[in-house]
Amino acid sequence: MQKQFFIGKVKVKFAFTRQGFPSLKSISASPMEYKDYMEFGQAALNRKEYGIAAKRFEKAGKRAPGNFIANWQHGKALFLNGDFLGAEKRYTAAIKANKGNHDLYLDHGNCNLELRRFYCALGDFKAAAALLATSHDAYLGIHKAFKGLKRENEANIAFRMHKELKELNSKSWHEYFQSGASLLDDGKSLAALAELDKAVRASRGEESLPLIFRARANLRLGNPSEAWDDLEKAATTNPGIREHPFYLKLKAAVSGE
Repeated sequence: MQKQFFIGKVKVKFAFTRQGFPSLKSISASPMEYKDYMEFGQAALNRKEYGIAAKRFEKAGKRAPGNFIANWQHGKALFLNGDFLGAEKRYTAAIKANKGNHDLYLDHGNCNLELRRFYCALGDFKAAAALLATSHDAYLGIHKAFKGLKRENEANIAFRMHKELKELNSKSWHEYFQSGASLLDDGKSLAALAELDKAVRASRGEESLPLIFRARANLRLGNPSEAWDDLEKAATTNPGIREHPFYLKLKAAVSGE
């Protein structure tokens, strides 16, 4: 078994003998690298030693300039330590290196809320929502930003979206689909449409089955155009649908063939 610890900027490793004592022959020392500082920083973060964690992540960042993870973790440690200005700078550097991370925009937005930069926070949370449309945390942030800007109507709309998405995310798309399919079999097309709409949103439109059944519900409710749109979306993930009799029948109805 091996152990390692740090003395200043040096990483020391040693092994134990069978009797359980450190083996002097096995001791080795080497300069700490990016990975070492990241591990040490994370350990300090887990112990809630945020000041120490921030210093370690800062050193990791110096060894890997432009690394978004080092900047992000450095920002988290500074934020938890109450240094919101410092955290905002690290989050900004991380976003410059990676503009496609939903969670990073949430952290940057929450930091801007603490700094009472409500317009900036609103931009962050909208960016997070654009990256993940089902993010209830993004809409909660939008709500808080609008509240800070004294825009109560928009704040209320965002909060309703937050509650709806939080409920939506609490179930899998399969649960909504099963509920909708059962209602459709019982002839309750309008109620089925509401459940199947949730199934489509919970699956982010990436599953063909909820789209097909929503198309059926829309067709029964006299909405052939909406039904056709659903089938076309379903066909992008499952091209075999285009050969299905239901697809061909609906295509003929919509096109007037």
